[in-house]
Amino acid sequence: MMYLNELMNACHMSRAELSARSNIPESTLRDILNGKAQLDRCEAATLYNIAYALDVSVEDILEGYWDALERDAPTRIAVHDENSLMNFYVLADSMLGRLCATGDLAFIDGVDQNGWIERLYQGREYRCALFLLGMMDYLCRKNGVRQVARYDEYRKARLDKPVYALSTLSVDNEDGAFQRARTEAENNAIPELGRYGIYMTEEDIRHPA
Repeated sequence: MMYLNELMNACHMSRAELSARSNIPESTLRDILNGKAQLDRCEAATLYNIAYALDVSVEDILEGYWDALERDAPTRIAVHDENSLMNFYVLADSMLGRLCATGDLAFIDGVDQNGWIERLYQGREYRCALFLLGMMDYLCRKNGVRQVARYDEYRKARLDKPVYALSTLSVDNEDGAFQRARTEAENNAIPELGRYGIYMTEEDIRHPA
């Protein structure tokens, strides 16, 4: 994992020192650093401990990891969704209401057990499918739950056009305000959504307008 090695070098920290500071076994760190263990499949506690020891955020580590994967992965799939954007916003609003009503873990189980991601993706409703997948992965990270492995093929996809929260799109285009709002959304997006080109923040998810 090149990004973690770069952080360790910047901190003048060896693997043994990182192990001591993070309370993570050196064998586990070795598997992560040589790519044997996928960083975004690690337990949340492992990511938080590494981030704390290196004085960065978990989001920084994951974004660095995903950026490296994108650079090294020629099989990255650009997908084009021909459906109306309204379909996406209706589904997002419905699902965020469901999240608020049921809680994180029940939301994860419900999306997974109902097979919505597969049906939407196979129906070429890529925005909706990748939104639900990103939400699942985000909630798994937040709650220390392992990602569902059977969606790995979908994780290679990325929308060919970005999607923003309605709160971002509603900003008046005066004195560059709209562009600034888009840039802010991109910089602060939940990493698990941003990797697919869906730029929604925790505020958009937890407190939708």
